[in-house]
Amino acid sequence: MFVDVGLALTAAGVRFQEIQRTDPLQVLAGRAAEMFVGQQLRGHQLHHRAPIHFWVAESSKANAEIDFVLDVGPVEVKAGRGGSLKSLHQFLARSNRSLGIRLFAGELDDRKTQVVVPTYGRLTYRLLSLPLYLAGYLANPEITWLSSEGSRPQGNASPAGAAGNGQI
Repeated sequence: MFVDVGLALTAAGVRFQEIQRTDPLQVLAGRAAEMFVGQQLRGHQLHHRAPIHFWVAESSKANAEIDFVLDVGPVEVKAGRGGSLKSLHQFLARSNRSLGIRLFAGELDDRKTQVVVPTYGRLTYRLLSLPLYLAGYLANPEITWLSSEGSRPQGNASPAGAAGNGQI
């Protein structure tokens, strides 16, 4: 992982002119936003260097991917204000967690959410939506405003039996 979004974009061949005429977070189909979040997570780990995990589940029907799996919970990064959270729902249903985090180009929101996940049924969870610029705070193990009853996982950060989970 590059520790600088500008260097990563240069290495990927993105021209400065493209960045000037486009929303920087939309460059490389939103991957610049994921690079920014990864950089912020790494940069805020001042006193400890915990691994940053991701999760991928592949199937014949569709793939599911979580950008970052932290001790506090799974994190989906969205470059815009919208976007599907189907992968987050799959992960939460498989791991029995009750907190999902979305980092996006919107405003802070914290709400109880209910959805129906195919093959798993009804899922009720807390969706914490944070502006991208707050990403670094998720790396701080002492943050208390994220934790509510049952939302902070215990033990392994990856769901049992999940395919393709890994480390960045």
